[in-house]
Amino acid sequence: MASIILFDIGNVLVLADHSITHRILHEQYRVPLERAQQFYTIPAVYAFNRGSITGKQLYDALCAQRIVPSSMTLAQVRQAHNDHIYAVDREMERIMRETAAHRRIGFHTDCNVWQTDWVEKELIPLETYGPVFRSHELGALKIEAACYPKVTSRLGLPLEEIVLVDDSPEKIDMARKAGWRGILYKEDDPDRYKHLRRELASLGKN
Repeated sequence: MASIILFDIGNVLVLADHSITHRILHEQYRVPLERAQQFYTIPAVYAFNRGSITGKQLYDALCAQRIVPSSMTLAQVRQAHNDHIYAVDREMERIMRETAAHRRIGFHTDCNVWQTDWVEKELIPLETYGPVFRSHELGALKIEAACYPKVTSRLGLPLEEIVLVDDSPEKIDMARKAGWRGILYKEDDPDRYKHLRRELASLGKN
């Protein structure tokens, strides 16, 4: 039995593209493209997503590594970061609502405080649908084994009753190793919605 379905956010429920930030840095702030493309890959970004450093500390790290110019303000860097998340996938929102009609749902996402504010205040109020487990509050990313016991404990459910829907094979693998069930959402599959509905239907109804 599946008691709760936890949906990923980025590139599952909301549409995101890191290259948008890269282009902003390159075209508006004259950052060399190869340097701008490092924006989301430096260690400070992962630390920010774990909640272990502040946005100001991330900004300082980006400036120190010349990924953003010192002429950019913290507010401008935050906006360039947020702009990569640009819309809600309305068909996925429908699937989420369909699922919520007969089963508990929630969200499990790797994100930072900037993303939380942008997505949940401007795009979609996630907490109206179910619990939200954010990496910056858990202190661990989904690729790290430590995050799964924390979520499991908060849900108070048997491991095998928790299902993660995610677009990352590595994160689905980690969830399964933790004892959860996993459904891989293939963002580039033209039949992805049909396949996801089929996978969700195979779980049965509560």
